[in-house]
Amino acid sequence: MERVVKADFVDALTTAQSQVDDYQSKLEVLNQNLFKAEAERKKFRDQFLYAEQELAAAKGREQVLQDQLSKDLSDS
Repeated sequence: MERVVKADFVDALTTAQSQVDDYQSKLEVLNQNLFKAEAERKKFRDQFLYAEQELAAAKGREQVLQDQLSKDLSDS
């Protein structure tokens, strides 16, 4: 009887270890995916901020041109 209990315990331990290994593998994959997603998010955030800066610069240039046009029209 004692051997049956030991065998059941060893089987349960082996199964548990297999599940731990499986979960650890899945966790590693999830961590890799999270790392990739964070890197991609940062890249898109940087692109967005750059586009905002470009838009602000373009608006500034447009305003300068509008002011210059107004000045040229009033001078003539």
